[in-house]
Amino acid sequence: MLNAPIPENEMNRVMTLTDFDIDYTNHQDTFKDLAKLAAKVAGTEISLVNLLDTYTQWTISHHGMEIDQMPREESVCQYVLMGTEGFEVPDLSNDDRFKDKFYVTDEPNLRYYYGVPLKTNGDTLGALSVLDNQAKNITPEKAELLKIIADEIVNR
Repeated sequence: MLNAPIPENEMNRVMTLTDFDIDYTNHQDTFKDLAKLAAKVAGTEISLVNLLDTYTQWTISHHGMEIDQMPREESVCQYVLMGTEGFEVPDLSNDDRFKDKFYVTDEPNLRYYYGVPLKTNGDTLGALSVLDNQAKNITPEKAELLKIIADEIVNR
């Protein structure tokens, strides 16, 4: 297994997330329309709003796939924490970091991933992710629209 990425500001990032005191189980309705909009904009079947703490990726809203949480080290979203822009994997099955993950080898047989950072005060708390079982790429225009949706999620 490859080493999981840890951002330089991990302690501060987790503290910021903790300060929000978010009930991870209570936001499906809050963000469901934005999650659906993200999938429609990207042309994907699935969209997830994920927050990542030290050990867990919490899905606080979803469209097209029901999931509540997964270990952070299993997630693609952990790589979004490392940058300031979107993180794209055109085909998860061709990427050594993800090709053996359960969500690639079994249902829903995911291939495509694009994640936009959910940022506040310079800290990335999670990702707005769009996923599909077909390999693809996002256009710069669609990436910009997804960033606007991610900013709206953070504002709420």
